[in-house]
Amino acid sequence: MPPLLDVDHLTTGRTSGPVLVDGVSFTLEAGRMLGLVGESGCGKSLTALSIMGLLPPGLERRAGQTRILGNPITAADRGRQLAMVFQEPAAALNPVLTIGAQISETLQVHLKLDRRAARDRAISLMRAVGIADAAERFDAWPHQLSGGMRQRVLIAAAIACDPRILIADEPTTALDVTVQAQILALLTELKRDRGLAVLLITHDLGVVAEACDDVAVMYAGRIVERGPVDQILLRPRHPYTAALLAARPGLSTRGHPLEAIAGTVPAPDQRPHGCSFAERCGRQQPDCLTTDPRGDAFACHHPL
Repeated sequence: MPPLLDVDHLTTGRTSGPVLVDGVSFTLEAGRMLGLVGESGCGKSLTALSIMGLLPPGLERRAGQTRILGNPITAADRGRQLAMVFQEPAAALNPVLTIGAQISETLQVHLKLDRRAARDRAISLMRAVGIADAAERFDAWPHQLSGGMRQRVLIAAAIACDPRILIADEPTTALDVTVQAQILALLTELKRDRGLAVLLITHDLGVVAEACDDVAVMYAGRIVERGPVDQILLRPRHPYTAALLAARPGLSTRGHPLEAIAGTVPAPDQRPHGCSFAERCGRQQPDCLTTDPRGDAFACHHPL
C-alpha cells in the first residue's frame, strides 16, 4: 500500500526568480509524527504551504508530486483529508468572529451541516482538544483567550472534518513551557486516538525528541538528513544536524556561551554549486565546493 502522504521532489520558487524549496521528498504514515526541523529561512513553512496549495502571490510550484495514498492531492482533499494548524494563532484567527463561528464555518462549508448541528459538533471538538467550559466559550472572541487556548481552537478547526493528515507549523511558538507541553501532548493524543499522520514543523529539537517518531532536517531548501528520531538525534551523520544538536542549550551549558553555528543560511540566489552547508562546515573538503551531495538518508560527501 502506498504511504498516506507522499511528497516527491517538491520544488517551489518565485515566479521569475530562484528556487526556494528544492526537490524535497518524504513520506508519512498513519499514526506517526514527522518533525521537519531547521533554522529559520530553510524553507520549512514554505514546504507546508506548497503541500497545502496555499502559496502566496509570486510563488509557484515548479516540479514534484504530492499524493495521498498514491492519488494526487486535489482542492477537495484540502480541509477534508489534509488540514493545517498555522503558527501564531493570534494572527490566524479572525478577530471579529467568535471562536465558535470560526470552527462552525469549516463544518458548514465542508460537511454541509446546518447551524445547530455545526454548533453542537464545534462544542464537541472544543471539548476534545481540552477547552474547558466549551459551550460557554463558544461565543468568546479570540482576544479573550490565552495563547494556549487559541492554539487549541486552531487545532479544533483543523480536525473538524476528520482529516487523515495534519500539518502543524510551529504550534508551540511563543507559548510558555507548560502550555507547550500540553499542546504537544494533545497532538500526540490525536495522532494515537485518531490515527492521524502529523507533520510537525519546528526549529526546536527538544520538541522533536519529545513528540516525533521520525525527523527530517532541512537546510537551504533541501532535506539533508532524515530517519527515526533516536537514530538522528543520537547518531547524526550530517554535520549540519550535529551542529544543530551541539547548539542546543542545556543544563551543562549554564554559565558558558552556546556553541553557535558560524555564518548564516545562504540566500536562495546565492547558494553555491556544491554543498550549501560547505562554507559553515568544519569538515569541508574540495569536493564539497564543487559537487552537490545527494542521498536518501543523508546528503553529505564526508558524513560523521
